[in-house]
Amino acid sequence: MKITKFTPALLILLSVSYSPPGFPANETGTLKEDKLHINSWNTFADRLYKVHQLLIKNRKIYTTVTKGGYATEKHFYNEISYYDSKSKRLLSKIQWEKNNKKQIHSIEIFVYNQNGKLVRDYLAAWLPHHRNAPIQTLINLHYQDGDVAAFRQFDASGNRIYEFCQGHHFGKPIDIRLWDDQILSINGSKSATMTTSAYKSCFNDLSISSSPFMNPVNDPLLIAFVTGASPKNFSTLPSRSQALSRLTKNIAKSPKTAVHYIRRGQFYFKQFEFKLAVADY
Repeated sequence: MKITKFTPALLILLSVSYSPPGFPANETGTLKEDKLHINSWNTFADRLYKVHQLLIKNRKIYTTVTKGGYATEKHFYNEISYYDSKSKRLLSKIQWEKNNKKQIHSIEIFVYNQNGKLVRDYLAAWLPHHRNAPIQTLINLHYQDGDVAAFRQFDASGNRIYEFCQGHHFGKPIDIRLWDDQILSINGSKSATMTTSAYKSCFNDLSISSSPFMNPVNDPLLIAFVTGASPKNFSTLPSRSQALSRLTKNIAKSPKTAVHYIRRGQFYFKQFEFKLAVADY
């Protein structure tokens, strides 16, 4: 099944009433500095650059360069993409300011599983002329199989801010886009979309917590790529299709073993596919 291609959302925030990160507006409309926010987001960005250095160290890479900027300064940065020469995978992408070649405008790190699928990416980006903290930090968790492609997005403060999924579920098209206030409202209620089987198919294999990913330096898949060791801890969960394939193969090998049907029934039940679950039960 053909899936619509998408890239992680780099949210461009343009608003005349916008308050820079680290300076939330108080009741009088003045700005108060949030040092905890500034420190945590700057630490996250520093860690991304450390990961970038580890990824390209002692490794044969090749790069591509594109120019970019804004209406008032069309060539504000040079965007350099760093690729692993052996696997051809994009490892990182950095926008270096043109007039300050050592200053990063944005940085993104890409994480793949052992099968070469993108499973995570991390990003930090700054405003052109305000450097107290990044304007944006993102932790994107990706899920892909033959039917759907999805990602769940957090910021470096641990807030779940966006979810996206496109593809097909039992032949019907999926197009899910949920912002933070739709994911969990002030009164604690969830969007009705989140109770559907299509939503479960998209997001069941993605962590609902950002905690394991807050420090990119400790990402086990990145460590495994740098060191050549086997990934540990929260390496990518099997996709829906992989898990279902494994359960079905067990039934094919031992068609008279009831426990295999029960386990596949439990799998279908968790996916809200009740008719299939009942059939196996």
